[in-house]
Amino acid sequence: VNSAPTSKPDAQLRYRYAQIFVPIAAPCPPSHPAPVELALRGIAAAGLLPKIAPGFAVAGSVGYRNSNAVLGISYFAESPRNRQFAFGLTTLDLGYRHDIVGSRMAASLSAEVHVGALHSAVTQLEPIHPGDRFFGAVSLGPRLVWRAWAPFFIEGGVSAWVAFARPVFWTTDPNSPVFQSKLPSGVGYLGAGWVTN
Repeated sequence: VNSAPTSKPDAQLRYRYAQIFVPIAAPCPPSHPAPVELALRGIAAAGLLPKIAPGFAVAGSVGYRNSNAVLGISYFAESPRNRQFAFGLTTLDLGYRHDIVGSRMAASLSAEVHVGALHSAVTQLEPIHPGDRFFGAVSLGPRLVWRAWAPFFIEGGVSAWVAFARPVFWTTDPNSPVFQSKLPSGVGYLGAGWVTN
């Protein structure tokens, strides 16, 4: 009886070199530096100084997502009270800005602290205590930005200033002050700047 041929099992393949499996780590997302903004503004104040006081400001900010730290300097030109007195103001501005809507047209809300010097310019009279006087205020207000030509932008905003240190200027009669900043006051601005990504 012929038996069916038996087949030998295939010899197992042997590799001279062992296979090494190295896990591939997932690529890390690229890190983006915090955007930095720098703007030059034309400003005007009502109530901080006599009449409507024009000026200019330089403002910068650095942020992460919707939160931004703000630092700037504001200068208000001397505004005349009458023929004898004029008053000017310079402040250092430090605060926080939160972006509410971010796109080509963006909106945000800013809260800042302003500290600086309020000074007087006196004519026809000799000042008894010449020099600067300490001024301090807090402010809150909205800001709008148009980024049609990124990285450049145009901005505008208004804010209400509430002074916590507003010096009084008077002549020889302390009961008849010449000038004191109003409480509250308003400041508006228009500016242009650029942002780095």
